[in-house]
Amino acid sequence: MGRGITSLVGGMGELIEALRLALSQSADLELSTPVHRIEPQAQGWALATGSGNLVCADALVLAIAGADAARLLAPVSREAASVLAAFRVVSSVTVSLAFERCAVGHPLEAAGFVSTAGAEADGFRACSFTSSQFPGRAPPGHVLLRAFFRPGAQYPLEAPDAHWVDLALGTLRPLLRISTDPVGAWVARWPDALPRYSPNYGALVRAATRRVSSARSPLVLAGAAYRRAGVAGAIESAQAAARRVLRALEA
Repeated sequence: MGRGITSLVGGMGELIEALRLALSQSADLELSTPVHRIEPQAQGWALATGSGNLVCADALVLAIAGADAARLLAPVSREAASVLAAFRVVSSVTVSLAFERCAVGHPLEAAGFVSTAGAEADGFRACSFTSSQFPGRAPPGHVLLRAFFRPGAQYPLEAPDAHWVDLALGTLRPLLRISTDPVGAWVARWPDALPRYSPNYGALVRAATRRVSSARSPLVLAGAAYRRAGVAGAIESAQAAARRVLRALEA
């Protein structure tokens, strides 16, 4: 169970907190602070932040969504902004359901399952057996399931929580032989969170970066918006971004 899927005992928030603590020892952090404007300088970049500060940097890494990067880069390069603004993203809704173990007839001896293409008319994409993947995510005698949906015209992102819970129950009841209502239900919405990579995605990212980056003012795009998704993809992207910045600064 859970092969190929890992997490932290307290959730992925533990990773963010560990990074914050480690970085705060050697860097000045401005958390939850938006950047309103970026400007290339003779050498490096200037960033105007929501806190009113003007931050100067030798290099800049934009680890943000394509649409947000396009907004910041529009005054610098309309061509690069146009490329990034065209990147396609989709939203996601997850519904977590907790049951007493005796209420679920399925053995749940797996990580979960993914729907077939023909079963996506209602937006259902997959279900993970969360308590099977990650021990300790449900108290003894209980199980936790998470259903994934792709919102659409018939099932909009803004639909009430009760709607999504009913849809998840209606989908999972016959598949997992669920006999009672859940003892707990939680709905999470992720608007425009999932990038859809086209075959020439990598070439477009490189082209956008070349239009705004220079030897004296290096800029790198990093994160799931520009490389493969998932934690492993984020780490790979971060390492590649760090290497590119170091090469630029050492040149």
